[in-house]
Amino acid sequence: MRDGNNALFYAYLKTKQKAKSITMLRKMDRTTITNQIEFEQEILDFHGSLMGAESPNLAHIDVEAMRKGKQLSWEQREFLQSHIIMQEIENALKGIGNLKSPGIDGYGAKFFKSSWSIIKEGVAATIQEFFDHGELHRNFNKTVVTLIRKSSNISSIKDYRHIDGCTTF
Repeated sequence: MRDGNNALFYAYLKTKQKAKSITMLRKMDRTTITNQIEFEQEILDFHGSLMGAESPNLAHIDVEAMRKGKQLSWEQREFLQSHIIMQEIENALKGIGNLKSPGIDGYGAKFFKSSWSIIKEGVAATIQEFFDHGELHRNFNKTVVTLIRKSSNISSIKDYRHIDGCTTF
């Protein structure tokens, strides 16, 4: 004996998933793209145009202009370069709202706060390594972009609302 509701249920899910999928986008130059790799590149290009890009050729710093402005004292300079201590890390964690959305790993600030007594040494070591050596594990600097349709008439990446899930760490 077969349950007819299962077939209806799975047909409904398949239709809903198809309605959410992106099958075609028009790029800024009006060309059409239809595959996942091109979609990803278009999203990266779109965000890159909003955020700007790193410039390999920066003009030199005008020392005279810098000296005319306010200057940090030696104490302030030393403070900015001092070793990060556990209390600073804990204060930063306390400053993050519990209900902020979790990152791509699923862990939000509430997780870190709730399990702090267990994970604090490892977290602190990672943060201190970053400030002491300027190195951060590659996975801490990743973002997942979720696209939500603004309307039913979708033609370009601008027709989506972008929700970016960044790593909490």
